[in-house]
Amino acid sequence: AHSAWIGETDRMQGPLLPPEHAIAACSPEDASEIDAQRIVSGPYFWHSGASMDGEWIVSDTNWPDVGLQLIHVPSGRFATLCLSQATNSNHPAHPHPSFSPDGKKVLYNSDRTGINQVYIATIPEWLIDELSTGKLLARYKVGPRMA
Repeated sequence: AHSAWIGETDRMQGPLLPPEHAIAACSPEDASEIDAQRIVSGPYFWHSGASMDGEWIVSDTNWPDVGLQLIHVPSGRFATLCLSQATNSNHPAHPHPSFSPDGKKVLYNSDRTGINQVYIATIPEWLIDELSTGKLLARYKVGPRMA
């Protein structure tokens, strides 16, 4: 569901449909879901996007909404980047997060003010370090944080 390219690679990634709570990746040649590689399991990931280098995925969540999740693709470690506070009640209010070209910011939608607007969350260097090195010992929520 809601699949997209993993950066500039030849692989695609996307959240698995319920009852799964995961994001998986596959090549266009992969014939079935069986061929897909599970990247991460956790909350119900909903809409996801990958960084240009393919090392990171960001995904919104739903049922329940636990915020935008920053995922380190090689390790599967993840943590909450921020809370979108979107109602998720209609298509434009879904956060649909995506990375800036340099991979240092995440762009997303929210109608938290009653009007759908675009927000930018800066990814903290300490969070990138903890997720990529494994220093993050437990998955936890970083937010709530207004971006």
